[in-house]
Amino acid sequence: MADLTSVESHKMNPNRRLPAINWTCHVAVNDRVHSVDVCLAFDPETGEPREVAMTGLGKAGTHLDLAMHKLSIGLSRLMQYRDPETGDYLMEIS
Repeated sequence: MADLTSVESHKMNPNRRLPAINWTCHVAVNDRVHSVDVCLAFDPETGEPREVAMTGLGKAGTHLDLAMHKLSIGLSRLMQYRDPETGDYLMEIS
């Protein structure tokens, strides 16, 4: 069982949703095809990517699900000029 104590929880106000595009990637592994749903959200003012979320490759609560969640957080932080591990800003944004 995956240790879910380190998973970050974030509830977004529905009125503050970012514009986003969604698509499904199909990944072939050992003669099986798996689907991964990807959501890429953008800053409404600048159009720059700000968040990414991936789901579907692994049952909820598994190590693979947790790894995908952590990858999504790390990529989102990088897109926001933040350290993927700590969340600290890497540089000032003007």
